[in-house]
Amino acid sequence: MKTPLNMRASLTTASDLSAGAWTTVQVVLNAVDATGVYMPANVAIGDVLMFDTSAFSAGTVSKYIIASIVSAVGPALTVTATYAASNAPEPAPDLSYAEGTVGILSRPTATKGYTILPSPSLQQVPEALITASINSDNISISDPASGGVGSATNLGYTAAPANGTVTSSTGTSATLPAADGTNAGLMTPAQVTKLAGIAPSATAVTVANNLTTAVAGSALDATQGKALKDTADALATTVAGKQATLVSGTSLKTVNSISLLGSGNVAVATAAQGVKADAALQPGELPAGTTLPAAQISDSTVSGRALLTAADSSAQLTALGAQAALVSGVSVKTVGGSSLLGSGDISLASSAYGNVSATPVVIDLSALRIVGTPHTLVIVPDTGCTIQVEHSNDGGSSYTVQESITAQTTYGYVLSVGETPTNMIRLTRTVGTSTASTYSIR
Repeated sequence: MKTPLNMRASLTTASDLSAGAWTTVQVVLNAVDATGVYMPANVAIGDVLMFDTSAFSAGTVSKYIIASIVSAVGPALTVTATYAASNAPEPAPDLSYAEGTVGILSRPTATKGYTILPSPSLQQVPEALITASINSDNISISDPASGGVGSATNLGYTAAPANGTVTSSTGTSATLPAADGTNAGLMTPAQVTKLAGIAPSATAVTVANNLTTAVAGSALDATQGKALKDTADALATTVAGKQATLVSGTSLKTVNSISLLGSGNVAVATAAQGVKADAALQPGELPAGTTLPAAQISDSTVSGRALLTAADSSAQLTALGAQAALVSGVSVKTVGGSSLLGSGDISLASSAYGNVSATPVVIDLSALRIVGTPHTLVIVPDTGCTIQVEHSNDGGSSYTVQESITAQTTYGYVLSVGETPTNMIRLTRTVGTSTASTYSIR
């Protein structure tokens, strides 16, 4: 008779089909029947997959029910499966953690069937054939080498200030040491107390024991804080005895409406100067229309007298040493026919220089010329090179071959008054390979 469906199912990849819940998955398996009777093509909807998921949640084996067959070619099998309700209350694991492990693929029957369970969690009997007896939703693991079903192992935990001990009813107890700077482990009571005393939003702060640090986030040491306060107190005492800022006319008087603030000197008249000033004519005492001879203005300067006695505006300008009004083209030259008077800028033609190669060089003469100023185009072909010279009168829309040259050639251009500068020159190396041929415009 045929044995129950019993296959080794190596999990190649697993992907979630339930928006991160991992309750519906698609898995790619490599399925092999230990008895040689069944192939992946015999797998049907409703068959059971069992995977060791201890890499995700310690000590768990998860059961899935095949919901659809995606493909079955040779040993390669792709199916969708749902997390079995009998796994409750354990939540569905991230099955990608079990990739690379070997599970079992079987078909539930009314009677007990035996399936191979090559699980990494059973490596304590690597040479024995571990089997599982499946009945409804229950599975019993047995080891034929020991003659029956294995007994359950009860684990316990004993806490202590320095470490913890995991006890086993069937094996040796294991000690879990406290964590240190190198290895992970248990937290000691002192570490827990210190951690509990730190506020949830607290961040690490570097304490600086100097007043010159510029590191952001550093806190000042208490010693330096005291030194800073002492300095501030001493400065406050010094400032308290100082004069407040003087304000002319408010906290400091003026002299004859002259501010006393700033550098310099405010002259004070002598007694003799005061008598002379009293005898002098005061504003409003000189009759209207009175003309004083220059000689009577004893304190005037030579230039002042010359200005007062000047016969006309030209003589006044001469007395002042002033420049007469400029006249464009008369007392100041023009540049390219343009006046230098007024605001703005006169743009002078620039020079151009470059190499001539197989790629055409276009020279826009309108950007290089000004009215009445001659420009010279000099073309120097390198040895063994021929330069083709083309000319355009329509702004570069079309060109006419002017000539081809093999030796230095000079062309002259002058822009006349009223001429629209649309001329363009195009230079191309048609013979030779040298890139040393040159052109220049001056």
